[in-house]
Amino acid sequence: MVLGPVGAIAGLMLADEEKEVTFSLDFRDGRSLLCVTDGRTYRDIEAAAGKHAFFK
Repeated sequence: MVLGPVGAIAGLMLADEEKEVTFSLDFRDGRSLLCVTDGRTYRDIEAAAGKHAFFK
């Protein structure tokens, strides 16, 4: 999975507990997923993506 570049930028700018963050995930098999979550959850996903090679 790869965080979409637009979603990643928006997430960094909007990562606040009170705001919604919209981002996309692109899977290696060609599928994609559009997600909406709160800032805290997005930061948790972003932190996990940096720790696991399968997210790159």
